[in-house]
Amino acid sequence: MLLSTCSKIKYYPDVKLNPLSCDIAHRGGRNNTFPDNTLAGCKAALAMHDGVEVDIQISKDRSIWLSHSVEATDGFTSVGCFPELRDEEIEGIDSADGNPVKYSKLEDLIAWMAANAPNKYLCVDLKGWVPCSGNHLDIDGMMRLEAEIVAQLGKKYLFDKQILIETETITTLAQARKFSDEIGLYLNNYGKLEKGMLMALKYRLHGISFKANFGDSLSREYVDLYHKKGLRIIAWNLRNPADLNQMRNMGIDFIEYDFP
Repeated sequence: MLLSTCSKIKYYPDVKLNPLSCDIAHRGGRNNTFPDNTLAGCKAALAMHDGVEVDIQISKDRSIWLSHSVEATDGFTSVGCFPELRDEEIEGIDSADGNPVKYSKLEDLIAWMAANAPNKYLCVDLKGWVPCSGNHLDIDGMMRLEAEIVAQLGKKYLFDKQILIETETITTLAQARKFSDEIGLYLNNYGKLEKGMLMALKYRLHGISFKANFGDSLSREYVDLYHKKGLRIIAWNLRNPADLNQMRNMGIDFIEYDFP
């Protein structure tokens, strides 16, 4: 049954929306040359694609760093939990195997993009995580603080309209909205397209970040209905080139993919 049969959705007005079709390099364009979530990898990916997706963590000094894991490592073992490490400790991490370990700050990436790629997109995956220790149990509060800082950085460099925050909680997105009315707000959705649309409409979000190949199947009809209601879709969890081409043909707005 398509979403158009849902009476609740019909209460929301139709909105004219010009669809996009953007290729987004997942995890900062990681490949055989660059590890995930590095400034160098993002720069290389932005030369070829429409944007990059990065994962973030917050340090004890309240700086935002690029990392998929909440634990900072030397390449093999954990050095500590980002929220419990000072910036200078993160900057001073030495590699255990002789290869450089270089964590990058989100601010450096935003500043570079604002100056060199002002029309490209930056998708920021703001995750809820399991604490490394009992010292940081207020996960929701930490996520709201991260969203606030991301929005402030976007405004600082006049780049907030190019930033799309992806996260699992409405409160986190609402916090970002307090500091920027242009930043993109996308609620993570795990295979429930009808629920995702209703939540996005109810809370005046820009769309959903959809885990593809999981739960409900995306189709052109679904995508068209989202667009009809003024919502966009980010799709991720794509495993092969066939998935990439399928998403393009459906009219998905932002396609996060591990490009070679």
